[in-house]
Amino acid sequence: MIARYDGEVRRTDEDLGEMLAAPEEKGWFESSIIIVAADHGEEFCEHGHTSHHGVHDEMIRVPLVISVPHAACKNIEALANQADILPTVLDYLGIVIPVPCRGKSLRPIIEGQARSVSDFICAECTAGAISCQIRIGLEIPRDDAWEIP
Repeated sequence: MIARYDGEVRRTDEDLGEMLAAPEEKGWFESSIIIVAADHGEEFCEHGHTSHHGVHDEMIRVPLVISVPHAACKNIEALANQADILPTVLDYLGIVIPVPCRGKSLRPIIEGQARSVSDFICAECTAGAISCQIRIGLEIPRDDAWEIP
């Protein structure tokens, strides 16, 4: 099973290489914002399951790669939410981040002006008919009322 997963990771790496070759060949790469993110990790029986249901590190600690013009390549260990991607892109494009946007721009972290923008992450766990959101490991009520206007 792990060998099959490793094969999928290798194939994804090859596909990303092909995808990134086009902007490189056309000279757009240096002026582009490129983001690669994963929606969840996988569990290989570390906690008795082979799935991606739960809030263990294996499922919620996932890659987020952001390349922006003129930023140095570095590994950043700050907390980030997927909700932070949109405000980060808007910030780099000079567009005002709308008030109902739940995420925060990661630009201060990327540019070395801050070590973090969040003290917590949000994760969702779905198990059968039970659905909850996790915030620093605590269950909070699910808010289905919020929508993008």
